[in-house]
Amino acid sequence: MPSKSEQKEMKTKNKQIIKKIFLILITIIVSLVLTYFISDVKNNAVDRTFNTTNMLAFIGFTLALFVFVNDKSAKLRESVDNRTCKDVARQRSFSKIEGCYKEISDDLRFLFISMVAIFVFEILGDVLNCINLELDIWYGTVTTISVLFFFKCIVTILSLYAIYDVFVATLKLGQITIETNKSKQS
Repeated sequence: MPSKSEQKEMKTKNKQIIKKIFLILITIIVSLVLTYFISDVKNNAVDRTFNTTNMLAFIGFTLALFVFVNDKSAKLRESVDNRTCKDVARQRSFSKIEGCYKEISDDLRFLFISMVAIFVFEILGDVLNCINLELDIWYGTVTTISVLFFFKCIVTILSLYAIYDVFVATLKLGQITIETNKSKQS
């Protein structure tokens, strides 16, 4: 029989898995709707310059935030180590800091992979634009360009979520700082 802490950890992991599945499903649905309703995919708002510029801006913003968080987390670790007298509280604070740091690192990796994917989609778009295969299905014609647009939408939406996740992790670090300062005053 698992202990209460193990049960709580399993519940938390299950919630995270359900949240990720829900996010992916919503992203796919939104991307399908965008692809379906934008008839002229070649001249849409999510073009080559838009995607490349936004991905580079996303990565630049996240890197700046990562440097800030890295500096703050080092100071926070030192503060927790010096001011927290209980080993249990110190270990809990360290694990929260590590979790936030890992989350931001994972988001930064994802944004970099997204940028690479956008570049690959652009190259594929140029190659497949010459071929321009079409497939007739029950709701209309699907072209290779619209399939690439679908994947670009998915990457862009998930990148926006990654940036949101960076904000959440940064706010969690702020909360840890507040908790540490309260324990220092006690």
